[in-house]
Amino acid sequence: MFPEYITDLQYWYGSAPRPGVNSRFIVSHDNIRAPYWPINPNSFGGQIGASNKGDLLGDIYRLLGGVVIRNNGQTPMYAGYQASAFILPKGTNNNRIAAAGAEDLPSPDGVPARFFLVPIRPGMVYPVGATFGAVLQIDPVVPCSVVFKLMAPNGTTFIATGSGDQYGYFIAADRWHLTSQGCGPTL
Repeated sequence: MFPEYITDLQYWYGSAPRPGVNSRFIVSHDNIRAPYWPINPNSFGGQIGASNKGDLLGDIYRLLGGVVIRNNGQTPMYAGYQASAFILPKGTNNNRIAAAGAEDLPSPDGVPARFFLVPIRPGMVYPVGATFGAVLQIDPVVPCSVVFKLMAPNGTTFIATGSGDQYGYFIAADRWHLTSQGCGPTL
Protein backbone atom coordinates (compact mmCIF):
# COMPACT_ATOMS: atom_id res chain seq x y z
CA MET A 1 0.00 0.00 0.00
CA PHE A 2 2.95 2.35 0.58
CA PRO A 3 5.64 1.64 -2.03
CA GLU A 4 7.74 4.59 -0.90
CA TYR A 5 8.57 2.64 2.30
CA ILE A 6 9.72 -0.55 0.58
CA THR A 7 13.41 -1.20 1.19
CA ASP A 8 13.59 -4.86 0.10
CA LEU A 9 11.51 -6.22 -2.75
CA GLN A 10 11.29 -9.85 -3.88
CA TYR A 11 8.68 -11.26 -6.25
CA TRP A 12 8.13 -13.88 -8.91
CA TYR A 13 6.10 -13.93 -12.06
CA GLY A 14 4.77 -16.60 -14.33
CA SER A 15 2.63 -16.73 -17.44
CA ALA A 16 1.21 -19.34 -19.78
CA PRO A 17 0.29 -17.69 -23.07
CA ARG A 18 -0.58 -19.58 -26.21
CA PRO A 19 -0.90 -18.00 -29.65
CA GLY A 20 -3.74 -15.50 -29.46
CA VAL A 21 -4.69 -16.18 -25.80
CA ASN A 22 -3.09 -15.09 -22.51
CA SER A 23 -4.48 -17.92 -20.41
CA ARG A 24 -2.62 -17.29 -17.18
CA PHE A 25 -0.46 -14.53 -15.70
CA ILE A 26 0.65 -14.12 -12.08
CA VAL A 27 2.93 -11.61 -10.33
CA SER A 28 3.27 -12.30 -6.61
CA HIS A 29 5.44 -12.68 -3.54
CA ASP A 30 5.98 -15.81 -1.47
CA ASN A 31 2.57 -16.19 0.16
CA ILE A 32 0.27 -16.44 -2.87
CA ARG A 33 -2.56 -18.87 -2.35
CA ALA A 34 -3.33 -21.60 -4.91
CA PRO A 35 -1.13 -20.67 -7.89
CA TYR A 36 -1.88 -24.12 -9.38
CA TRP A 37 -3.18 -23.94 -12.96
CA PRO A 38 -5.70 -26.68 -13.80
CA ILE A 39 -6.59 -27.43 -17.41
CA ASN A 40 -9.35 -25.03 -18.36
CA PRO A 41 -12.73 -26.50 -19.45
CA ASN A 42 -14.22 -23.10 -20.38
CA SER A 43 -13.64 -20.32 -22.89
CA PHE A 44 -11.07 -18.32 -20.87
CA GLY A 45 -13.70 -15.70 -20.13
CA GLY A 46 -14.58 -15.27 -23.79
CA GLN A 47 -11.15 -13.98 -24.88
CA ILE A 48 -10.80 -13.51 -28.61
CA GLY A 49 -8.81 -16.45 -29.98
CA ALA A 50 -9.93 -18.89 -27.26
CA SER A 51 -11.88 -22.03 -28.05
CA ASN A 52 -15.37 -22.13 -26.56
CA LYS A 53 -14.41 -25.59 -25.24
CA GLY A 54 -11.36 -24.42 -23.28
CA ASP A 55 -8.12 -26.39 -23.59
CA LEU A 56 -8.03 -28.90 -26.42
CA LEU A 57 -5.70 -31.80 -27.22
CA GLY A 58 -2.41 -30.49 -28.59
CA ASP A 59 -2.87 -26.86 -27.50
CA ILE A 60 0.60 -25.34 -27.20
CA TYR A 61 1.59 -23.05 -24.33
CA ARG A 62 4.78 -21.04 -23.86
CA LEU A 63 5.58 -21.05 -20.14
CA LEU A 64 7.51 -17.94 -19.05
CA GLY A 65 8.58 -16.86 -15.61
CA GLY A 66 11.20 -15.52 -13.33
CA VAL A 67 12.29 -14.21 -9.96
CA VAL A 68 13.37 -10.69 -8.99
CA ILE A 69 15.30 -9.85 -5.80
CA ARG A 70 15.97 -6.16 -5.09
CA ASN A 71 17.30 -5.75 -1.57
CA ASN A 72 18.41 -2.41 -0.16
CA GLY A 73 22.09 -1.74 -0.75
CA GLN A 74 22.60 -4.83 -2.95
CA THR A 75 22.84 -5.36 -6.68
CA PRO A 76 19.46 -6.58 -7.98
CA MET A 77 19.30 -10.25 -9.02
CA TYR A 78 17.10 -11.70 -11.75
CA ALA A 79 16.46 -15.23 -13.03
CA GLY A 80 14.11 -16.38 -15.75
CA TYR A 81 12.87 -19.51 -17.45
CA GLN A 82 11.09 -20.53 -20.59
CA ALA A 83 9.51 -23.85 -21.60
CA SER A 84 6.78 -25.24 -23.82
CA ALA A 85 3.74 -27.19 -22.66
CA PHE A 86 1.27 -29.30 -24.63
CA ILE A 87 -2.20 -30.48 -23.62
CA LEU A 88 -2.07 -34.29 -23.61
CA PRO A 89 -4.99 -36.68 -24.26
CA LYS A 90 -7.66 -36.62 -21.54
CA GLY A 91 -7.31 -39.37 -18.97
CA THR A 92 -3.67 -40.20 -19.77
CA ASN A 93 -2.48 -38.75 -16.44
CA ASN A 94 0.86 -38.65 -18.21
CA ASN A 95 2.14 -35.27 -17.05
CA ARG A 96 5.88 -35.25 -17.36
CA ILE A 97 8.92 -33.27 -18.41
CA ALA A 98 10.60 -34.32 -21.64
CA ALA A 99 13.61 -32.87 -23.41
CA ALA A 100 12.70 -30.56 -26.28
CA GLY A 101 12.39 -32.61 -29.49
CA ALA A 102 12.82 -35.94 -27.66
CA GLU A 103 9.41 -37.37 -28.60
CA ASP A 104 6.43 -36.80 -30.85
CA LEU A 105 3.86 -34.45 -29.35
CA PRO A 106 0.09 -34.25 -29.99
CA SER A 107 -1.44 -31.53 -32.13
CA PRO A 108 -4.98 -30.22 -32.48
CA ASP A 109 -5.32 -31.82 -35.94
CA GLY A 110 -4.13 -35.23 -34.69
CA VAL A 111 -0.82 -35.23 -36.59
CA PRO A 112 2.02 -35.62 -34.05
CA ALA A 113 5.43 -34.01 -34.60
CA ARG A 114 8.70 -33.35 -32.76
CA PHE A 115 8.13 -29.59 -32.97
CA PHE A 116 5.58 -27.14 -34.36
CA LEU A 117 5.86 -23.84 -36.19
CA VAL A 118 3.08 -21.63 -34.87
CA PRO A 119 2.03 -18.27 -36.33
CA ILE A 120 2.13 -15.63 -33.60
CA ARG A 121 -1.41 -14.50 -34.38
CA PRO A 122 -3.37 -17.29 -36.11
CA GLY A 123 -6.04 -16.07 -38.50
CA MET A 124 -4.56 -12.63 -39.17
CA VAL A 125 -5.95 -10.76 -42.16
CA TYR A 126 -3.88 -8.09 -43.93
CA PRO A 127 -5.23 -5.46 -46.32
CA VAL A 128 -3.90 -5.24 -49.87
CA GLY A 129 -0.88 -2.93 -49.80
CA ALA A 130 0.26 -4.00 -46.31
CA THR A 131 3.83 -5.08 -45.66
CA PHE A 132 4.21 -8.65 -44.41
CA GLY A 133 7.11 -10.39 -42.68
CA ALA A 134 6.98 -14.00 -41.51
CA VAL A 135 7.22 -14.51 -37.74
CA LEU A 136 6.83 -17.99 -36.27
CA GLN A 137 6.99 -19.45 -32.76
CA ILE A 138 8.86 -22.78 -32.51
CA ASP A 139 7.54 -25.17 -29.86
CA PRO A 140 9.22 -26.78 -28.10
CA VAL A 141 12.29 -24.58 -28.48
CA VAL A 142 14.62 -26.61 -30.69
CA PRO A 143 17.22 -25.57 -33.27
CA CYS A 144 15.65 -25.83 -36.73
CA SER A 145 15.90 -24.44 -40.24
CA VAL A 146 12.80 -22.82 -41.70
CA VAL A 147 11.68 -22.32 -45.29
CA PHE A 148 8.63 -20.06 -45.43
CA LYS A 149 6.77 -19.62 -48.75
CA LEU A 150 4.05 -17.07 -49.40
CA MET A 151 2.11 -17.76 -52.60
CA ALA A 152 0.02 -15.13 -54.38
CA PRO A 153 -2.99 -16.04 -56.56
CA ASN A 154 -1.09 -14.91 -59.68
CA GLY A 155 1.60 -17.54 -59.02
CA THR A 156 4.21 -15.22 -57.51
CA THR A 157 6.03 -16.96 -54.66
CA PHE A 158 7.98 -15.19 -51.94
CA ILE A 159 10.46 -17.29 -49.96
CA ALA A 160 12.18 -16.59 -46.64
CA THR A 161 14.73 -18.96 -45.11
CA GLY A 162 16.58 -18.95 -41.84
CA SER A 163 16.91 -20.57 -38.43
CA GLY A 164 15.07 -20.23 -35.16
CA ASP A 165 16.75 -18.22 -32.41
CA GLN A 166 17.54 -19.35 -28.85
CA TYR A 167 14.15 -18.02 -27.69
CA GLY A 168 12.14 -20.19 -30.08
CA TYR A 169 11.27 -17.69 -32.81
CA PHE A 170 11.88 -17.41 -36.53
CA ILE A 171 11.74 -13.84 -37.87
CA ALA A 172 12.22 -13.47 -41.62
CA ALA A 173 14.69 -10.82 -42.74
CA ASP A 174 12.62 -10.10 -45.86
CA ARG A 175 9.40 -8.09 -45.93
CA TRP A 176 6.93 -8.20 -48.82
CA HIS A 177 4.23 -5.82 -50.03
CA LEU A 178 0.92 -7.66 -50.41
CA THR A 179 -0.32 -6.45 -53.79
CA SER A 180 -3.11 -8.96 -54.46
CA GLN A 181 -5.88 -10.66 -52.52
CA GLY A 182 -5.76 -14.27 -51.41
CA CYS A 183 -2.10 -14.88 -50.48
CA GLY A 184 -1.50 -17.86 -48.22
CA PRO A 185 1.64 -19.25 -46.53
CA THR A 186 3.08 -22.76 -46.63
CA LEU A 187 5.87 -24.08 -44.45
